[in-house]
Amino acid sequence: MKADRARAPRVSVGLPVYNGARFLAAALESLLGQTFADLELIVADNASTDGTDEIVRAFAARDRRIRAYRWGRNHGAAWNYNRVFALARGAYFKWAAHDDLCAPELLERLVSVLDGEPGTVVAYPRTAIIDEAGRFVAMYGDGLDLREPDPGARYRRYHDRFRFGGECNAIFGLLRASALRATARIGAYPASDTVLLGELALRGGFHEVQEPLFLRRDHADTSVRRHEAFDARAVWFDPRNGGRVQLPRWRWLVEHLAAVRRAPIGAAVRARCLVQVAKWAAWNRQGLWRDIEAAARWLAGRRRGRRGGEGGGGGGGGDGGRKRWAGRRRKAEATDTGTGAGVGAGTGTGTGVGVGVGTGTDTGTGVGETQPWGAKRTHETRAEAARPSESSRSS
Repeated sequence: MKADRARAPRVSVGLPVYNGARFLAAALESLLGQTFADLELIVADNASTDGTDEIVRAFAARDRRIRAYRWGRNHGAAWNYNRVFALARGAYFKWAAHDDLCAPELLERLVSVLDGEPGTVVAYPRTAIIDEAGRFVAMYGDGLDLREPDPGARYRRYHDRFRFGGECNAIFGLLRASALRATARIGAYPASDTVLLGELALRGGFHEVQEPLFLRRDHADTSVRRHEAFDARAVWFDPRNGGRVQLPRWRWLVEHLAAVRRAPIGAAVRARCLVQVAKWAAWNRQGLWRDIEAAARWLAGRRRGRRGGEGGGGGGGGDGGRKRWAGRRRKAEATDTGTGAGVGAGTGTGTGVGVGVGTGTDTGTGVGETQPWGAKRTHETRAEAARPSESSRSS
């Protein structure tokens, strides 16, 4: 047994969780029931207060492929997601959420893709949305089959895909661990998983398997639904974000630039990717400006609160400023507009980028298809589910 433990499995599955008792057992069953058995399942409990620990212990007692960890305090979702990857030993890695399901052949199909395509860094199946009872709701078009050999072309298509938001279910696909290790991984800010997909696209191809082998559960207790205010969602990613001013779009801009800088690409391709980031900034010009306005209001509220002393009058102004900021941010996120851009870039001893801006809007719809594996029955609606892009739903 010790020899088996010492041998690294081919696939590591990392499941970070916080208070996931409601759906956890079903998720563990679907992962342990994979037809590809050479795996380890790393479960990291972020100081849950429900029955999560008992469920994990029971499963670990009957299947030695489970490596169970429980932290003394909640470190936040980002830390826990990165921790399960740091503990992984396999050449291939998959993140799993406590409330999703995987078809039995999911890993087998994805391993065969990565084995046969050395230049592919992400293999993922099509996604089916299910409800809390496991009933089929809709198919979701991920649209990230990025097989172009040119990193610049893949990066452009990635930005085109996420220009107007959307789910990034591909982050729950099978990733080449060596490529993931070279990235910034999950950042301590909302939508960092979407930014990570962009960095992975700079390092290799994405292969979409056509079978709907990933069943993503949509229910009232997902992290996005439980933390609708952006500030609350930032704290969910990292508790240290509490009480800090948030500039989400500026953070995304900085992280996109850093990803291009880190990528192992030539100067000409890097310049093209920087142009793409400049276009992203142009598309998000209004949102970037709203971030600055909201931060200014928040800081002004803080100053009024300090001037008000302990009597409470100024403190109320600070709370009001934060509430108005959060409300306007939610409204802005719901009605965000895209922008068109004219961009120029050049390379020499360095790279420069210039941006010109216009505006535009867009909407998207989905298409209902055949019922996938594991869905109990067809739901009445088949419209594509529209939610914010954060996919890291258990911590």
